[in-house]
Formats: sequence, structure tokens, C-alpha cells
Amino acid sequence: MLPAAWISLTLAFAPRHRDVPVAQFVVPALAMSLCFLGRVRRSGEHREEAALTAVILGCSVAQLEAFNPESSAWLVIGALISAPWLGSLGAELARIGRLLANARQAQQGQNHT
Repeated sequence: MLPAAWISLTLAFAPRHRDVPVAQFVVPALAMSLCFLGRVRRSGEHREEAALTAVILGCSVAQLEAFNPESSAWLVIGALISAPWLGSLGAELARIGRLLANARQAQQGQNHT
């Protein structure tokens, strides 16, 4: 996932699609998706995977260009690589939301005293 995150970041900020080895990521992306087909990761601590999933998906969407087949291909590859970890991303976002709500409540409690 780390190489895919790196390439997603570089494409989002410097879109040079001809320099990206998109074909080299097809087999790993399909393999990851097929291995985890129907098993979205939710349990356990997968914070790193959730962060990489957010980077890959966010940057894959950010780099998308109209009528550019390499750009569209990278979006599909990024989605396939990230698919098994969407549950972890959702769990991590929920955890962060709870932390922010608790911090807000603690701050409001200090303001009232």
C-alpha cells in the first residue's frame, strides 16, 4: 500500500501519468481485492492501513483528469487497493469523531466551572 500511496500523492500534486507504471500495479491490486473479497477489515488496530487508504483514495480522486485513460486507470487501481481497508477507515473516522466529541465536552465542562 505504501508505494500506491506515494504514487497517488505524486499524481495529485504533479500529474505526470506517462511516468507512472500503472500496469505494474494491476496484478497486486486485483490480488488484494480478490484475497479480501467479502472480508472488509474492521476489527483490530489498523490505523496505518486506514491512513494509507485515506491518502490513496483522496489523492486518486484529486488526480483524476477528464478524458485521460491513465488517470482513470489509477483511480480504479487505487480503489481496488483500498477496498479491503474501507472498514478500518470507517472505524478510524468514528474513533476520531468520538475523541473530538469527548474533547468538546471536556472543554465545555471547563468553561462552565
